[in-house]
Amino acid sequence: MWILEWRQNEWIEKNAYWIDIDNIAPKGIVVERALEMTVAFLLTNANNVSPYDKQFCFYLKLCCRKTRSFFKPNSKSRKCFVHYVVKHQKIAANLDVFESAVTGEWKGFEASFDPETGNAVQVPLTSLPDAFVEWNVKPTGYESYNSMVIRNNQLYRRHSRILPSVSFDADTIDLETEVYFYDLNEEGFVFLADGSYSKGPVSLQQEQTAKPYDSFEFCLCVLSDSNAPTRYLFRFPVDIKRKQLWGDVQVFLEYRDGEFCDGNAISSGSGYMEGFSSDVPLPESLLNGKWYPQSVQFLQGISSFHDSRTLYDVDYSPFVVDNNFKPLPRHVLMLPGNIYVKCDSDTFGQGLNVQVGHVTLEGRWISFHRKYMDNRLVATYRMVCSKE
Repeated sequence: MWILEWRQNEWIEKNAYWIDIDNIAPKGIVVERALEMTVAFLLTNANNVSPYDKQFCFYLKLCCRKTRSFFKPNSKSRKCFVHYVVKHQKIAANLDVFESAVTGEWKGFEASFDPETGNAVQVPLTSLPDAFVEWNVKPTGYESYNSMVIRNNQLYRRHSRILPSVSFDADTIDLETEVYFYDLNEEGFVFLADGSYSKGPVSLQQEQTAKPYDSFEFCLCVLSDSNAPTRYLFRFPVDIKRKQLWGDVQVFLEYRDGEFCDGNAISSGSGYMEGFSSDVPLPESLLNGKWYPQSVQFLQGISSFHDSRTLYDVDYSPFVVDNNFKPLPRHVLMLPGNIYVKCDSDTFGQGLNVQVGHVTLEGRWISFHRKYMDNRLVATYRMVCSKE
């Protein structure tokens, strides 16, 4: 395994990880993704996280039968190949793995939520068959596919929305299709090797003739040892002047359903799906309590923009959420599926923080942040916390 090789006679005056893997588990999709995640984790956290970090240990457990890892805090340590990659090939290596992780057919459910109330928006009557109107069936979302692939440093996304129908036959279902292209050379596009990415403006300076909002997109991937790769895709506009949500929040909850085929895998429709939008909103009780930050992964893109003064300005100390994370119209939306969207400024009304997140029943909190200061993007990062 290249991530475990040592470069002889090279020394660094930093902390370093030594990983000794005795047995690699049988090759498989989960194992390959776990190894990819381990690489990505070490690339961004090797000098900032304990070897007992829960997320790090979880990745190793998925791909290794027996491992030993040591943290060497001495002033001089033998240089691991991972550090060589970080220094010389970080962007290229991450882009290759990101492409492997994000490419494919992503099947799931799409819903939109009102920025004032957080309630799911009902499907317009014009998109419903007459039978649904007669039966008083009111869907709040759509079955959907996102077909994704990287070509010529562009991320291609074909969104296929399956309209509610009384038929399951692919020849009779109705599709709405949109195609998006994301320029990977754009400063505002950043990514992680597991397929997570974020897209948004780099500068918040707006011309008087410009539209009153900027669009943001977050793709938050979740690794599971038993299910297909799963992710949450958030898309929403933000009123930059008022530092609040400007319009509906669109959310996809989806899993990878196969190799990329540009939507040709759609063979039938479900007719009608309730989806996650019919669940109860994220309860405050899941957030209340003491949280321990486990790791922070800073996203980078092909174009570098981070301000080095604030890149690592993240507090790793435990913090308490005590009924102070509440729904607030256009600022904090607690949504079904145990997810949320948050848009606010700091205590002094300066800067802008845009955040999405997911909280599990087992006490794991993954949050995705874009941080702005002086109208400039200074950091995009993903934080993982746990309750103990």
